[in-house]
Amino acid sequence: MRTLLVTAGLTEGRVKRLAERLKGYDVFVGDSDVAACLSPEQLITYMRDKSYERIIVPGMISWDLDKIEEETGAKVFKGPKDVADLE
Repeated sequence: MRTLLVTAGLTEGRVKRLAERLKGYDVFVGDSDVAACLSPEQLITYMRDKSYERIIVPGMISWDLDKIEEETGAKVFKGPKDVADLE
């Protein structure tokens, strides 16, 4: 199952290292230093030519996850608030 991890600049390195250890995980780094400041439109635009079954967004995101699911066709889950909890 292909999974996309969503992150931002400050946690990019940690999330990419995690994804390298896991099979089938890729990383989307939004155009912000802080994940809570990302917009859902950034992710939707990125996903237009991609195919993932699952997307994990940072726990601090306040987006309408149903809208993301409708636009991308992937199940969207909130991860932990701190990237260290993924490791």
